[in-house]
Amino acid sequence: MLQFRTTNQHSCSKVIDSINNLYDTIILAASINTEESKNISQDLGKELKESLTNGMIECINAERENLNIKKASLEFTSRAEHETQTNFDYSKEFEKMLKKNTSKMDPKTNEQYTRLIKTLNNEPTNTCEDNDDVVQMDEIKSTICPYSQQEMENPVKNKICGHSYEKSAIAEYIKAKRQRAFCPHAGCSNKKPLSPDSLIRDEEMISIIAEKRKTQSTGNFITVNDAS
Repeated sequence: MLQFRTTNQHSCSKVIDSINNLYDTIILAASINTEESKNISQDLGKELKESLTNGMIECINAERENLNIKKASLEFTSRAEHETQTNFDYSKEFEKMLKKNTSKMDPKTNEQYTRLIKTLNNEPTNTCEDNDDVVQMDEIKSTICPYSQQEMENPVKNKICGHSYEKSAIAEYIKAKRQRAFCPHAGCSNKKPLSPDSLIRDEEMISIIAEKRKTQSTGNFITVNDAS
């Protein structure tokens, strides 16, 4: 499983490098003002679109795999620290934790993927015009908990960095990690350990979730699942 994660990360990096090289080639072809170069540029554009979508899927899968292993590791560490059996099979127990914490999701339902497709097809990312303030919030706020990767029901906010989490999930994380619990949001620069005292009820996120559900029920779907 750990080897799979490493392979996924390496594959994701290679895809990004390949896309960058392809983009440079398209720019070069487009700068040459001939009919042949225009045809080359168009063909490469189609190839770039395919590389972008496939690359996004690989990166989403790699991120999901890393999260599964992280959650399994936290649960395993908590269990191992309190284990008193002399014949405790650490390897078998960790594999059990991995299976328990493995969650699968169609990468094509991921918000980053759907936004990419809309951008490549020149489609608008939002269709609701009833509430401009909420739409602007939706574009930068996620309703997905960065730890559980599930839709938040009872969101709380970190008073220091402002990131939001599902209350029950972050409580489980803090209990497992204790003084080593830090904001699980990818790329967060907040280095202060998480504690129940650092969390407050996230009224803004509650409003965003309510508006999102209201919009979904009327058929005007707004997605806000990418990282904030």
